[in-house]
Amino acid sequence: MLQTKQISLFKKCSEISIYAFFMISQTRDYRYLIREFDENVIDGTDFTSYDNSKELELVFSELEKEYKGLLADKKMLRKEKALFFIIELNTRFSLATEALSLYAKHKEIEILKILDSVDGLSFDAEKDVTTQIKKITGQLFGWKNKLKIMESNFKKKYNISDDDDDDIDDTKDFVSILDKKALYLEVNLETGYKIDIKKTSVTRWVNLEDMNKQKMDRING
Repeated sequence: MLQTKQISLFKKCSEISIYAFFMISQTRDYRYLIREFDENVIDGTDFTSYDNSKELELVFSELEKEYKGLLADKKMLRKEKALFFIIELNTRFSLATEALSLYAKHKEIEILKILDSVDGLSFDAEKDVTTQIKKITGQLFGWKNKLKIMESNFKKKYNISDDDDDDIDDTKDFVSILDKKALYLEVNLETGYKIDIKKTSVTRWVNLEDMNKQKMDRING
């Protein structure tokens, strides 16, 4: 039994490195869950008897659930944020459009004063009404196009599955790709420090990737 060896296991995503986590995922070698395990040591401390342990398999299964939960939480947060901006802009657009429609029907200047309370618009009853309506109509046309783009991007982004990496059979290729990802995050996020895949926890890795995703979304508009 594992308990007789008094080994210590990684049981949380905040503890296990992204390297160890994905090494288990790729090779199903559960020894990477053992804190004392060193893949470079080939002697009495290599924990060979544990590489296919059912007990360790169960521990990793729980880690996978936590990892998927972290990804789901980040994705849900981004989705809710994107949806909020769509709803907020749509609300402003609808309110302003309704005000202009009511004014066209009743010709009461008081109706147009509602526009001054709409974020991004302004109306002054003392200035030329026709000129202001023309300007606001142009703004609303721009908002309408922006809404179409935002809604289209939202549907495309959240109605398709995540772009997962292709399956990698060769462990060396996998490690190389993971290391390249770390380098990309270092450069793009301007971390100022080296992201060591063997020391960076799964939780921190997920946070770094999420920060990078948010940055790229801002750049791409």
